Amino acid sequence: MRVFLLPLLLLLAVAVPPPAGAATPKKDTTYRATVLDEPTGTKVKVTIRIGSSTRKIEKLVVTLSCAEGKQKLVRRNIPIENNGQFVKYLPDYVNPTTAVSGQFVSKHKVDSGYVYGDDSQPCGGHPFSFVAKD
Repeated sequence: MRVFLLPLLLLLAVAVPPPAGAATPKKDTTYRATVLDEPTGTKVKVTIRIGSSTRKIEKLVVTLSCAEGKQKLVRRNIPIENNGQFVKYLPDYVNPTTAVSGQFVSKHKVDSGYVYGDDSQPCGGHPFSFVAKD
């Protein structure tokens, strides 16, 4: 079920037309978000690092913390589309176990952020939303 549901959820999240003001990020900037998901009790911490290129995320770190433990996802060089959107399936689109997506809506904000952690690891198997700011 996960194999078909996760790509569908991310396609819906990314296929939505970009909001007015879709933008590219600011060079050499770090965007952060911390969210507590009440139903699961999971704390979601997202850090997005932009380096000298505004066309890619230099480093993205997601930490999911819950009563069962912790799960950390680290990815580098994630491309950013012209409309400000980014998406990364892991290990790949066909059989993803984790996914991260979002959209830069200004030089200071990532909106429509979405994280799905590996359900074989602590705190995984649930979708989490986030908004990150610099």
